[in-house]
Amino acid sequence: MRLRIRQPARSTKRGLAHRRGLLGEDPQEVSAGGGTRVPEQWHRGSDAYAGLRQSLRVLAPHGGQSEREQRDAARPHGADPPEGSAISRRLPDEIAILRNATECNNLVAQGIDLKAGDEVLIGYLEHDSNRQPWLMKAKRQGIVVKEVAIGTPPSSPDEILRAFETAITPRTRAIATTHCDTVIGAYAPIKELAKLAKAKGLPCFADGAQVPGMIPVNVHDLGVDTYATTCHKWLCSPAGTGLLYVRREMQERIWPNIVTEAWWSQKDARKYEAVSRRPWPVVAALEDAIDFQNAVGRDRIEYRIRALNTYFRGRAAEIPHVKLYTSNDPRLSGAMTSLGMDNVSPLKLREYLRQRFDVYTAERAKGVKYPADPHGVDGIRISLHYYNTSSRSSGCYKACVSFRAAKRS
Repeated sequence: MRLRIRQPARSTKRGLAHRRGLLGEDPQEVSAGGGTRVPEQWHRGSDAYAGLRQSLRVLAPHGGQSEREQRDAARPHGADPPEGSAISRRLPDEIAILRNATECNNLVAQGIDLKAGDEVLIGYLEHDSNRQPWLMKAKRQGIVVKEVAIGTPPSSPDEILRAFETAITPRTRAIATTHCDTVIGAYAPIKELAKLAKAKGLPCFADGAQVPGMIPVNVHDLGVDTYATTCHKWLCSPAGTGLLYVRREMQERIWPNIVTEAWWSQKDARKYEAVSRRPWPVVAALEDAIDFQNAVGRDRIEYRIRALNTYFRGRAAEIPHVKLYTSNDPRLSGAMTSLGMDNVSPLKLREYLRQRFDVYTAERAKGVKYPADPHGVDGIRISLHYYNTSSRSSGCYKACVSFRAAKRS
């Protein structure tokens, strides 16, 4: 089967495709799919999860079939999807379907029991949804949050690993960090960090908001204790769905944040889903989003985004007075690039690209939002997903060149 991938059909501004790391439009196939199942899902209530829960192999390896094809092939025989080709049999019971990564990260931070003086390690470039929950816990319970310095860009994955290892003390009780940060789009060696944490007897909590849909993810292979993600970014699902993986052995240690009738009767990750009524059509649309990307192929998506973004970073590095905050090392980067220009405010650069070239970017400026960064990231972040064309990647480069030329004149 061959698919022709178009720009998100409902976008009224083509430039929105350059900021997928923030928020973009879902494919028409996804929004239409959710809409056609609205009446059924609405009456079934939380049973809307029944089919979707088996689609959660987005967080584990899958075979060449679509999600529904694998489920349908298994059902006549009363079997689960086979091991290895799709998902381990235990994974659906280890994932809660929540509303976004912010809710997932808050649940972990507030749900784990810690006492005054206990230390939690986070990185310098955490999104506030994985930073503020721990800082609030510090204010309420007296824990200590230590922010680990990470270069912009880091020189290697080992630099990040060594920084966390050095920061561990006898009072450290957890590592909670991002798999791919939101500031410069740098990948952390999360599998190696999980191994380090395990060797020290510590849990490893990962914020993966910027990863699923960008590159393939296997939470069991990563070895993390929790993995939070949001689905309106790289998975291209409507806003309002997020996934929280909680390793089965960790579920007894993390309390739910929201409870209602008979929440204790759930013996797996479903206990974290007790949020009462919610927009079931949005939840249902996530299944379509996962199926759509699986039909394209997750390896093909990764190859495409790496080609587009590696090209853009390579050309952007040639522009005089441009500072690249994102490494072009494939171990450290994916579909996002942060850059700045000497003596140019991020707001001015962002608005020039938007107004003159219809290129929409996310501002990354010094100040309150990322106060821990000692290097002072000061620029914009450009995100290119698999549906972007090569001409769009070139267009982003030409827009930066044009700004530089206009500034000189």
